[in-house]
Amino acid sequence: MGFSWTVRGMALGVVALGALLAGAASARAGIALDRVIVDFRAGGEIAQDIVVTNTGDDRQYVLVEPREIVEPGTPNEHEEVKKDPNELGLLVTPNRLVLDPGQRKIVRLVVVTKDRRKERIYRVRVRPVEAPNRGDEKEGAQVRILVAYDALVMVRPPGAEARVVSERRGDTITFQNAGTTNALLTGEPQCDASGKACAPPEAARLYAGTIKKVTVKHPTAVTYRVQWMDESEVVTIPAAK
Repeated sequence: MGFSWTVRGMALGVVALGALLAGAASARAGIALDRVIVDFRAGGEIAQDIVVTNTGDDRQYVLVEPREIVEPGTPNEHEEVKKDPNELGLLVTPNRLVLDPGQRKIVRLVVVTKDRRKERIYRVRVRPVEAPNRGDEKEGAQVRILVAYDALVMVRPPGAEARVVSERRGDTITFQNAGTTNALLTGEPQCDASGKACAPPEAARLYAGTIKKVTVKHPTAVTYRVQWMDESEVVTIPAAK
């Protein structure tokens, strides 16, 4: 693309401050994604796009970093970064963007893996970085707030199905997914026996072949909605004995 930049420390989901001095002026700086979940289904599209928009007042320099999440939802979960898209199984292009204020650009994701027998999970980090030569600017001139995104990408296998079962012991509910694809579990507000102190239980994404333990606040019954692709079912876990 013909430009270079220096990547300074910036943690995902937090702010990066270019300068923090009293009296420093603040600048609206940031990007937005049109979606943070991309779902590739067997027999469907092999290419999808994420639209990145510069919502700030200054030109934005953006890095796009894909990696595979191996054994997601297990104690052995880890990330693998591979430069060769054929080895990664996912082509993400471009990997660098320059966006003027208000400008939008597309990041294209293409499934290139030939083996779709097992679900594959990816994360694509989209993050602004400091502009070239920003280090030459006078310190204290500006406070910049940079927000990064971590898009979830799911490549589902043929005949993908979630099969979630649950078991309750006291205030602990154990969910197990014996299916071939992940499911999103969201709980409805749970109340105490008098119908008060209502609060939703913990939500979770349950990956294929994994187990998730959730602690609930009350001994009363709990209702969860289990969603995967276009399927949805409501499961009610009885009150604790």
